[in-house]
Amino acid sequence: MDSTFVNQLKNVPSRFKTRVEILNYMSSIGWTFISGAIFSDTFAYNVLFFKKSFPKKENSDH
Repeated sequence: MDSTFVNQLKNVPSRFKTRVEILNYMSSIGWTFISGAIFSDTFAYNVLFFKKSFPKKENSDH
């Protein structure tokens, strides 16, 4: 993972207002939606889980 992906992910919460917008954006940059969950004790919030496969870094030592 490089800094490009980190910067893209940092912008997600402030850039989009709905879960659909977030799902569409994450899919457009190559992430796969895994699951969503709502946790609640005294309050509720959404958690969306994504995954992305990255190519193995080329290493001349191996």
